[in-house]
Amino acid sequence: MLIECDGIQDVCEEGDTVTVEVNKCVRVNGHEFPVKPVPDNLFRIVSNGGLIEDTKKRITEDEKLHIRQKGFTGNIKKNHELGLTRKEISEKKGYTLAEKLLMKNSGIKHVVPGDIVITRPDMFMIHDIYTPYLVDTINKIGAQQIEDPEKVTIVFDHCMPTAVAKNDSAHYDAGLELSRRFGVRKLHVGEGICHSLMHEKRYGRPGEIATATDSHTTTYGGAGCFCTGIGTAEMAAAIITGELCLGFRRQSELYSTGNSRRAFTQKMLF
Repeated sequence: MLIECDGIQDVCEEGDTVTVEVNKCVRVNGHEFPVKPVPDNLFRIVSNGGLIEDTKKRITEDEKLHIRQKGFTGNIKKNHELGLTRKEISEKKGYTLAEKLLMKNSGIKHVVPGDIVITRPDMFMIHDIYTPYLVDTINKIGAQQIEDPEKVTIVFDHCMPTAVAKNDSAHYDAGLELSRRFGVRKLHVGEGICHSLMHEKRYGRPGEIATATDSHTTTYGGAGCFCTGIGTAEMAAAIITGELCLGFRRQSELYSTGNSRRAFTQKMLF
């Protein structure tokens, strides 16, 4: 859980004791810094001992996790509850593409940096490097089903052709187990690079939200969708519940002027 606390770096150093009073303030060396309230869903995750334990508890309590529903589900703090000033809200003149897509998916009409929303992604992709770890995490949670198998894609590419049945079969076997056990039909074995397939198979579509167990997931933005990489614990909880918490960060603008040398690309600049 990330708690922003501007200015604290000026009054403390390594070894100092920092006291955090969730939803209220952070104290150190006689100084007190107010912090924004933590959304209820994140506070619940921390209170339950982490994402895995929280998902396990939700399954046990039978919170109707497997009823497919579209749109926002959860408890989100409003602007005034987050401690935002009128000036911060009024200075928000427009929205980035990422903000618009997350607002559309979650049903929120207005967001500012610092807000956290509960989304329901349209597609989850897992490639073969992480299949054993995902199986292990799902087993720890104790889930017997996932929210919607049609929203899940499994791609064998990072370990292909080395991770075959006659060599190191752990990743291969785990991917097949996920497909069979949870009814995932979007299974692609050695058909190409996972990120290319997400475009070619139209799994990352304009206006939707896609996420995967890989840092290069952001390339799906080229198709006009919101996309981000997540870890195996997040992926396990997300495909079980159908929900994923995402936050809004402050944006930066970068302007480049002048002529570039030959063979110079935007990637080199960023």
